[in-house]
Amino acid sequence: MNKWFVVHSLQSFEDNPKLIGFSNKADLDGNPIFDKNKKPVPNNKNVKKVKPGDQIVYYCKFDYLIKGIFEIVESVYDVEPKWKNTLFQFRIKPVVTPEPFDLKSLVFSPDIKLDMFKKLDDLKRWGAVLQGQFNALKLLTEHDFNIILNALKAKPKESQVEEESTLPECESKHADIQYKIAELGMNKYGYRVHIGISDKSRIALHGLLSDMPPFHGDDVLSIAKWIDVVFFDKERDLMRRAFEIEHTTSIYSGLLRLNDMASSLLKSEEIKFFIVAPKNRIYKFEQQLARPSFKRLADFGCTFISYEDIEEEWRNMKKQKPSRFR
Repeated sequence: MNKWFVVHSLQSFEDNPKLIGFSNKADLDGNPIFDKNKKPVPNNKNVKKVKPGDQIVYYCKFDYLIKGIFEIVESVYDVEPKWKNTLFQFRIKPVVTPEPFDLKSLVFSPDIKLDMFKKLDDLKRWGAVLQGQFNALKLLTEHDFNIILNALKAKPKESQVEEESTLPECESKHADIQYKIAELGMNKYGYRVHIGISDKSRIALHGLLSDMPPFHGDDVLSIAKWIDVVFFDKERDLMRRAFEIEHTTSIYSGLLRLNDMASSLLKSEEIKFFIVAPKNRIYKFEQQLARPSFKRLADFGCTFISYEDIEEEWRNMKKQKPSRFR
């Protein structure tokens, strides 16, 4: 059984999450080129080596996300019409599918060295190794496959208690914005506030909810407990606001978590969703929210709020100015 690294895109996954596909050689008119046995020819020779039972790491270029590990079920030919000149297709089934995982966290980890990038003189050029149709299917070493598998299966760990000044810059900024959103929710607008369980230990704010209120079924609660900040009605167990803070992580990841919640909730003007990030990431937010798969979240009026918006709101807390996200 071989292990493969498959480079696709989020759009391909949204088109058909049960298939992967690879390009075929074509003439100038776009017609398939056939070999002497009258069989179409793949651009990547590795395609002919893929067999049922092989496992793949499904990687989405541009967003740097690993969607999970899947198993090859069978080889099929041109069953997904959306993929033109991608005649070589394989049905897949999920093996490990956690929340989308940022490959960069492995590429630049000081404790991890992936074989797929070991020939690079400059690791900053790692993306070039995964570009182009000839790199869309790469054979993985057992070493690399196991590193990725273990990373995907690892459960998020609650942060150890530490002073903000000792946190890396990206973590301290995330925690600072998270704290300010929570304080605004409690002290200015009278909500009950829940902090994502992986961050509870470093947000020292009196009055935070210790447990997630049972506002929905277990499927939704299992997602909600990881959301960065959630506001609840003062009296009843009704969710009112949900915030995902994306400092350096993928905007897509935050939207996906919020969308999973929105898909299970009745549309209500009292429920609002927010992505909070540096203001230069608003274009990425708009680009991602426009995806058909996020239509439900868009219907809820999911909104982008910049760090500057939050910090201004926090500074004006005692000035009785209208809120941007009340």
